[in-house]
Order: sequence, then C-alpha cells, then structure tokens
Amino acid sequence: MTVLALERPLLAAVAVAAMAPSVAMGAEAAGACARDLTQYRLQTWSVDDGLPLDTVNAIAQTPDGFLWAGTESGLARFDGHTFERDLPGLESIAEVGPFVEAMVVDADGNLLVGTGANGLLVVDASGVQVLHSVQRPVDAVTATSDGRVWFGVRGEGLLVIDAPGAPARRVTGDGDGLTTVTALAPRSRGGVWVGYPGAGVYHADVSGLHRVADVDTLDALQVEAVLETDDGALHVAAREGLYQLLDGTVTRDEPVQSYVVSLWADAAGTLWGASAGHGIFRRCGDVVQRLDQRVGLPLDSVMQVLGDGAGGAWAATGGGGLAYLHPAVATPFTPHQGLPTQPMLPVLATRDGALWAGSFGGGLVRIVDDSVEVLTVEDGLPSDFVFSLAEDADGSLWVGTRAGIAQLVDGGVVATLDADDGLPAESIASLLHDGKRLWAGTISALVGIGADGVHVHAPEVGDYDGYIVNLHRDSRGVLWIAVDGGGVFMLRDGRVNRAPFQDRLESTLIMGFHEAPDGALWIATGRGLARWDGESVSRVSVQHGLVDPMLFSIIDDGAGAMWVSGNSGVSRIALDALDAIVRGERDTLSPRRFTRADGMPSTETNGGFQPTATRDTRGRLWYPTMAGLARFDPAAIDADHRVPEVYVVRMQAETVSLNPATPPGAIGPRPAFIDVRFSAPEYRDTHRLEFRYRRPRIDTDWYRTADRQALYHQPGPGRFEFEVQARIGDGAWSESATVTLNVQPHLLESPWFWLLVILVVAGVGVVLVTWRYRVYARRREARQQAQKLEAVGLLAGGIAHDFNNVLAVVMSGTESIMDRLPHDSTARRDAEAVLSVAERGAALTRQLLTFSRQRPGDREWLDLASEIRGLEEFLSRLLPRGVELHMGLDPAAGRALIDRVHLQQVMLNLVTNARDAMPEGGRIEVALWATDGGACLSVGDQGSGIDPDVARRLFEPFFTTKSEGRGTGLGLAVTYGIVQGAGGRIDVRSRQGGGTVFEVFLPTQRGETVSNTAG
Repeated sequence: MTVLALERPLLAAVAVAAMAPSVAMGAEAAGACARDLTQYRLQTWSVDDGLPLDTVNAIAQTPDGFLWAGTESGLARFDGHTFERDLPGLESIAEVGPFVEAMVVDADGNLLVGTGANGLLVVDASGVQVLHSVQRPVDAVTATSDGRVWFGVRGEGLLVIDAPGAPARRVTGDGDGLTTVTALAPRSRGGVWVGYPGAGVYHADVSGLHRVADVDTLDALQVEAVLETDDGALHVAAREGLYQLLDGTVTRDEPVQSYVVSLWADAAGTLWGASAGHGIFRRCGDVVQRLDQRVGLPLDSVMQVLGDGAGGAWAATGGGGLAYLHPAVATPFTPHQGLPTQPMLPVLATRDGALWAGSFGGGLVRIVDDSVEVLTVEDGLPSDFVFSLAEDADGSLWVGTRAGIAQLVDGGVVATLDADDGLPAESIASLLHDGKRLWAGTISALVGIGADGVHVHAPEVGDYDGYIVNLHRDSRGVLWIAVDGGGVFMLRDGRVNRAPFQDRLESTLIMGFHEAPDGALWIATGRGLARWDGESVSRVSVQHGLVDPMLFSIIDDGAGAMWVSGNSGVSRIALDALDAIVRGERDTLSPRRFTRADGMPSTETNGGFQPTATRDTRGRLWYPTMAGLARFDPAAIDADHRVPEVYVVRMQAETVSLNPATPPGAIGPRPAFIDVRFSAPEYRDTHRLEFRYRRPRIDTDWYRTADRQALYHQPGPGRFEFEVQARIGDGAWSESATVTLNVQPHLLESPWFWLLVILVVAGVGVVLVTWRYRVYARRREARQQAQKLEAVGLLAGGIAHDFNNVLAVVMSGTESIMDRLPHDSTARRDAEAVLSVAERGAALTRQLLTFSRQRPGDREWLDLASEIRGLEEFLSRLLPRGVELHMGLDPAAGRALIDRVHLQQVMLNLVTNARDAMPEGGRIEVALWATDGGACLSVGDQGSGIDPDVARRLFEPFFTTKSEGRGTGLGLAVTYGIVQGAGGRIDVRSRQGGGTVFEVFLPTQRGETVSNTAG
C-alpha cells in the first residue's frame, strides 16, 4: 500500500483520471440560464385536482395573476389552489362554450377567447361578451397595441376588429386563397405576423395581407406558431422544426426536434418552445435544454408553453394536464445533472470553489461551476462507498471510504491508507484535518495520522460504543468526538474522556457540532439541539418549535440564521430567536422549513458521516439527500420579497350569491350568514400562503388562517365591512382587499316600528300588568307545588319506613304459616294470596323510598349495554302477544355509576309504560349509543302519543292517566329520581299519533379501567 503523503508532494500531481462526461452548459449558456430545466421544480395538476380536462388547448394569465385554462369542456380560472368555473359576476362564462381553441390577453388585461362554435369572445370584470359570432372554430387570436383584435376563422381566413364595438372585417391581399390561420403574433413594425398550414408566413396590417418577400424556404411550412423577439428576429414554429428569419436570412435550428407548436420569450430574451412529441425546450446560447416525460413532465405532447412573469413557465399538455416549472428555493443536483443514482452522503466545499460529495456506492462527485464529474474505484478510490471528506491546509482532499482513506491532489488520487497501514478499521465515518494531523473516526476507534505514523486513541474509561460520526477541534484546542449512540467524548492533553455534560444530554445519538462566535458549543442530537457554554447545558427541542427531533447538521449562514437538517428536511432559524430561547425570554421558535416542495430532490437528508452539510465560498449551503444534493442560497432567499395580490372572489348572503367586484347597495334583512371567499394567485409557494382578515371598527385583532374563507353568522344590521390581506411565509402583508355591504334591519329593528310599539304599549298597559300578575301567580304556584312535593316526599318516606316494618312482620308470619300448611290445603292458598299482596306492598314502599330519596342504593360501575341486554328476556315476558321488543345497543356506550336494581327499575318502568301505550300492539325500540361525555338510552313506542298538557306533568308523583288499579303514578317519578341521582337527565319527545320516545342521558366512562364500586 502507498503511505499517505501528509504534505503536498513536491513532484507534479498525478493527472486526473478520466471522469464522467460533464453535463453542464457552456459559459454563454450559463449566463443566459441560471440553472438547467431539469433543476426547476415541476408541479402538475389534472382532472383529479379540478381541471376540466387533462387535454388543455390554450392557457393565458391575466394581469391579476389568475391563470385561465381552455379545454374542450370549457374554461376554468386557477389561483394555484382551486380551479373555478362558476364565478360570481361571470355566470355567463358558460357561454364561452365547451370548445376553447385559443386565448390571449389584450392591452387592457381582458381575456380574448377563440372557441370552436361560439365565435370570438371577451371576458372581463363585467362578464362575457361576444365580439364576433360565428359557427366555425376560431383557431388563433392576438391583440396589437393599437387596440385591434386579429383572429383566424377556419374556412374564412384572417379577420380584424379595428375598434371596440366595430364589426369584424376580412383581411385580403396576397393570400386571398388562404382560409385557415394557425398562428398570429404582433409585428414590431405594425400589424401582425400570420402563419398558415402548408403556406408559410405572411404579415398583415391595415392595408391588407402581404407575402414575406425573398423567403421561399418558409412558403411550404406547416406553421404552428410565430414570435418576433426584441432583437428583430422572427421565429417560426412548424411541424418541420424551428426556423428563424433575421435580416432576410432564414436558418433552421437544427438541435430542436420537429413539430414545434408553441413559442415564448422570457424577460431576458431567452426563447422557449413546446413540441407535440418532445416536451419543452429552451435555447440557452448554443445549448438547447429539454424537459420531457423522462425527467418528470406528465406528457411529452405539449400544446402551449407560457411564461408567468416571475421566472416560471406553464405547459399545457395534450392529455397530461397542466405543468408549472420554476426555479425553486433549493437547486437540486440529481442523476439528471450527472450524479450517481445512489444516496448522497458527505459534502464538502473546498477553498478552490469546488464542491465534493460522497455517495453510497456511486463514488466521489466533484462539482465546479455546476459541471459534474464522478471519481470511482477505477480512478484509484479504495471504495465507491464514500463516508467522509476533509481538506488540509495545503488543499489536499482526504476521502474516507468503506475500504480506507484516499488522498487527492488536484483531483487525482495520490495515496491510500488501509488496514495494512495500521488502520484499526477501514470504514471511515468521519475525518478532520486540524493543521497538524489527520483525525479519523471509525466504528471502534479514534485514529490520529501524522508524520509519526498511525495512533489509536481510546477512552480512559469504557469504550466509544458506536461509530464516531463527527469530529470538531474548537478554538481552545479541544477535540470533540460525536458517537452515534455513545454520546460525546473529548480529547484534551492527549487523554480521551466523556464530555463533562454527557449526563445532561437527553440523547446519546450525537451527529455533529458547531462552535458559535462566543465559544459556546452547539450539539446536534437525537432529541434536538443542545448548547454547552462551559458551565451549563441548554436545550432546544420540538417543544420549542424545531421541526425534527433528530438533527444531522448545524451551520451558521453568516447572515443571522442557523440552519439545521434532519429526516424532515432543512430548517432555518433566526439566531436571535435561538439566543432568546437559551436566555428563557421566549418559549417558541418559528423556523422556516424547506422540503421537496421547495426544490429539494428529497425531503429526507442524510447524516452519520462528516460533513453532513457545508457552506461554499459563495455562501451557499449544500445538503445531501436520499435522491441527490440540495443547494440553498441564503442571500437569494432573503432577496425574495414577493407580496401576493389578494382578492375577494365570492360572497354568499344566505341563499343570495353576490359579486364582490360590484356588491349591491344593500342586502337582507338579517341574513342567517355571510360567507366570504378570498384568494391570492400563487403557484410557487402555495403551501406557505397565509391570510388574515377582520371587520374594521368591530374586530380589534386580525384573524389568521390558511383557509380561504370567512363565515359570519347573523351579522347585525348596518354597515358590513370586510378586509383581507395575504402574505407568503413570514414576508410582508399585501395591501387589503375590502368589500362593503349594507345589511338591512329586520322589521323589529326599524325605528318607525318601535315608535308604533310605544303607541300600542300605551293602549295595552293594563293587559301587560295583568300578564305580569299571572306570571307571578304561576311562579308562586310552582313554589307551592315544590314545597308540597317536598312535604309529600318526607311523608312518603316516613310512611314507607313504618309500612315496610309492618309488611316485613306480615310477610314473615305468612311464610311461617305456609311452612306448616299442606301444599294442597285451602288455607295455604289463602296464605299465598296474603303474601302476594304483601310483596306488592313492599314493591310500593321501595318506589316510595326511591321517590323520597331515602334509599340511594348501592352504586357501582355497570356496563350499560351488557346490563340492558341481560334484561331482554325478562322484559319480553312482560309483553303481550302483538308487542315486539327490539334492542339496538352500542357496546362502546361505556359504564355508568348506578345501582343495578335502579337501572333495572328504570328499564321496567319505561318498557311497561311503552307497552301500556300500545293496547293494539306495536313495536318497542330500545336503543343505546355513546354521546359526548356520556351515553343515551332511549325507549320508544308506536302509540298515539301524549297530549302536551299531560306531558308537562309526566314526572309528578301520583299523577297517572291509567284507570284505577292499573297504576300508582309513581313509575315515572321514581325513574326521574333514579336518573337524577345518577347524575343524568331524562327527556321525552312525543307527537300526537306518532308515538313517544323517552331519552335517558347518563354520564359514563369509556376506554379505561375503573373500580367496580363508587368511592
């Protein structure tokens, strides 16, 4: 094996081995296009998201930011969240018809729509108007700065509307025989460019239609789109390919595939195009970038490409729905840029501006100016599994792999080190060069490598008990050692010991360190962040707002923020907020989280090796993920100050739909609710869009929401004002969108009505006084009734006690007599009759005792469903033929604290009551179900119902409607007392001719163990 050279060799460095082909664009292209199309974030929407059809014929974006999609099923407006087809004030949008062929926005921001059967239409704030009615398809439309509208009607040729309200006229001239227009675009010298299928390109102005002279090459093209760019070049998209006409010369763009159907130029003048079978392309200098189905586009057949004015582009596909691509916050590097397909592990930015990254089996990656190269075992690496990276003071790169360490100089391997050279283990998870020696962490040892050889440093007490995944030399010279599962160790004065704060950490999973400018040591652990200031440990966890408890890396971006990574993405945290948490001045953080939705190849980052994140010479941060690398530019993120435009898009006052753009002067009176819907067109950061709303002069605070709706119940009469704002993340709030309505008062709220009331009151004063006296009399009667009930209860209790004693003697004596009489004697039968009557009396005394609440019973926790089901056979025997008992019991209803005999008595009273209500037969429904905090037991019959006057007295003691000898009037009163004693309530619902239902609500316990008896 080759001994590692710890200083740069004096000999010339070994030449770099042949690497994978670079996929970066040239210098000219890099200036025109900041990143490759495959590094754009791609979002898609289909019919599953509300799009009318997955085949989108045309798209346009109006100045308010809304995107319009035209399909064979009609037109829809999109705000990034919802496709709307029924718009207040634009109910006539249905008149656009099912076949939308072409769309464009005119200078006034109005939407011009060419349809397949309803002619040329315009959509503005007032609705939909017909500009030209024709039964043939309008295939192309455009508008020029002079206010003219040009459009092509299939079979009729080119037409123009010279001024608002003027009729359309046919444009004639050189191409009189051409009746089908497929492309239109404004011309810088006035008029428009016109494309024809099989006849090439013409131009038209107020004087007529003119052939383009001396360009025979264009004459036979099947033209699909035309576009003149700021440099004066005319670009022609045709089925045969892409052509350019400049200064009378026609050239064919050879790298572009054939059948180009759409063109667009962005603000920088970069040309974009769409192909009917090859996706999207963009010309960046001499390089043509492509985006097709192989790299995420939903379909290669693209009907139109359109820019959104914010650096993004829309693609309308012929069966794959809508696609939107834009440069996201994170720039991804994936196999599309030349990276290995394996997960990426360590990342290191070196002083020469290069970015190095190791992969799990794919070798070592070098990125310079976005050019990607790959180094593997064929180039001298010990293994393609690269776990750690470090740079020394001379610029050498040290690479820790599964099979040892390699030293690279100028990108080439010059030496390796493995077990034969003294390494105790060849799998190197961490590397650090401190200027004097190279430190390596393995699964079992800390290794120091210097001019004096390889030395193993073991703890003085115990073992590391895990992989050494991170090493950090602090400003005081202490080497900190992070062990995955073993905690923190420190090497000081040649001795390795556990960190003094180890027992104060909440986790032994340690992934990394970061030293703050004040010398404090931040530690990434399996339970969040820890901070050691030399004396005490402070902790920041998910309870404080951290997104992920398991952290892999900590980086200070130098701009006032700390960045951490974990399984749930990357988070940026303000340093002043972290310091406030440590000082105990605040309880929560508000980190900004970055995920795949922000452009990362994968939300899940990787850890357990060194470095797990790096900051390059331009201040950009790099993170390894399961699907590639993610690069963030903090300066660009801070420079993103986009403020959304917010709109009130829909209002509903009870059943009346209102147009927020032209609200009515007054509504009402007293609508039950006003429903306000609002929107802010946003496509890049829809997930970070936040709204706040209020009613000025009524609400002192704003109400924040991620929803797009505010609902006001029973708004009062008078002026109804509504105000809403929007923002992206923690950015600036937008200007307010406001709506004002006047809610008419109800008749009872009108001043003239109350004047009339005052006059009437003066005439009916005597009636009011009489009414108040009657109310007083009823209340007095109620108090007297309560006092009587209390007295009756006391009397009933006393009588019941005495009577019960008498009955006990009678029953005991009777049973004694019966024991001495023959079973067939007449005297025994008489004694049995006496005993039966005595037992009925005893039952009556039990009801009296229950009514008087002198017998509370032995309460215990009873499973209601089980207890009631156990009474089914007994209750059925009480029912005559023709009366059915049906039980529907929920086993999850829970347990109630009640006396078992009392529960049986409640069931007996309610079921027999239901039986007596159906002398002709019927069905008794017993149901039990769980409610919030309790259970409901209902017993219903199909009887004739209860008169309301009777219903009010149902629970009075001794009140009964049954004939003499059939009832005591105590059954429901006792039931009422039992339910109240158990902490519940009983309700009755009855309808004349519709039966009666008694509902008993009892408090219960569910899902936990309780003691069987009450304490």
